[in-house]
Amino acid sequence: MPSSRDVIHSDPEIMGGTPVFIGPECRFKSLFGYLAAGDPLKDFLEAFPTVTLEMAKGALEAAADLQSGKLELKRWGTPAREVPVFEELLKHHLGVAMSVTAGCVIDPVHEAGWIAYNEVMEREIEQRFGKGAIDRVWNQSATVYRERNAKPSEPGEDSTVSRRGSHLHRAGKERSKGDVTPPGPGRLYTFL
Repeated sequence: MPSSRDVIHSDPEIMGGTPVFIGPECRFKSLFGYLAAGDPLKDFLEAFPTVTLEMAKGALEAAADLQSGKLELKRWGTPAREVPVFEELLKHHLGVAMSVTAGCVIDPVHEAGWIAYNEVMEREIEQRFGKGAIDRVWNQSATVYRERNAKPSEPGEDSTVSRRGSHLHRAGKERSKGDVTPPGPGRLYTFL
């Protein structure tokens, strides 16, 4: 069980030192609560100085997309080689699309909005498909990628490829999962 230091934070610069819960779900719920009450976005941003305008816009964009029935994740940066397979399986298994928002040059201001968008979407995806659903699809895509891109066998070499535990075995040679290391939980698409 996490200690209160893991989920509660107090800072004199934030709400006059009043303890606040740590985590994107709290601040986004607060954002939607402010707007539902008819308060302007400006008031919310003044009350929650750790939330930037871009973050608020990202969360609101995600909420609008969810309202219209759209499940989507944003990705940016140079994609890992498994990303096309990941996108294919994400769409097939979960009905989640991916959109490219930027290439290698990333503006941190915009990135905060994309992260906020993905946090809202990820929460919805986990509510619908269970905790770790995106990670499971990533792990499957890494395996499928390796299977699809296995080198042809040499004469006399066994060409079977099978998944056993966390290792890929090919012709008696064990290759560790380190060939394709997925990014940490909850941020799969931010590093792609």
